[in-house]
Amino acid sequence: MRKIAIATLAVICLVLGLLTVWTPIPSGVPLIAVGIFLLLTISPRAKRAMRHVRGRYDTVDRAVQWVEARAHRSMATTLKRTRPRRFKTKLGGLAPASVGSNGRPPRL
Repeated sequence: MRKIAIATLAVICLVLGLLTVWTPIPSGVPLIAVGIFLLLTISPRAKRAMRHVRGRYDTVDRAVQWVEARAHRSMATTLKRTRPRRFKTKLGGLAPASVGSNGRPPRL
């Protein structure tokens, strides 16, 4: 019952945020952020989607990290769980996108 109530509240926040994002009163973006956060607290699928978006778009990842650093502990913990998974290479560094699974650049 609790998850249904939170999901309903999240959808209401998202819809109201989308409807008011173009008004001169700046209430749309915070409502969208609250709706997304509420979905992240209850939905594993939303967490996976957020992890994917953060991994794909560095700007979004940096913005969420900025919020993580300034948010309350419970909110920061929820956002930290959506950090993209970065796999380390055998040498200890992060694998760049141009390196294949065997550690060598792909053949052209």
